[in-house]
Amino acid sequence: MVLLISVFLISTLVLAAADLPPLTYIYTWKCAKIHEVPSEEAEDITLRYKIKNETANVKCFLQCYLDRYKALDEIRERLENLKHKHNCDSIKNNDKCVESFEKFKCFIKIEEKVRELGNG
Repeated sequence: MVLLISVFLISTLVLAAADLPPLTYIYTWKCAKIHEVPSEEAEDITLRYKIKNETANVKCFLQCYLDRYKALDEIRERLENLKHKHNCDSIKNNDKCVESFEKFKCFIKIEEKVRELGNG
């Protein structure tokens, strides 16, 4: 009986975990709500790397997302694995929203070039 209950609990936990949205979606939605960015626009930025508007809200949304999800770390790691040099980390700005936004654009631009060269 105890074994049956244990199996049931484990199965329930596994199924519940499978139903949870990935962190990308969670952070996209939370940061979009905080910074009043429409969810479709936020998803374009975080899932497709497409930026339509460069408003203060979008820049702060992106900073929120990057801080929580650590997306720049993932991009940085991919470029390092491809042995591709970049200077995106040298971008500095007193406005952290602007700094994060510019770093994100820099990394995405480099990643696109790497893909065009057939290295990604």
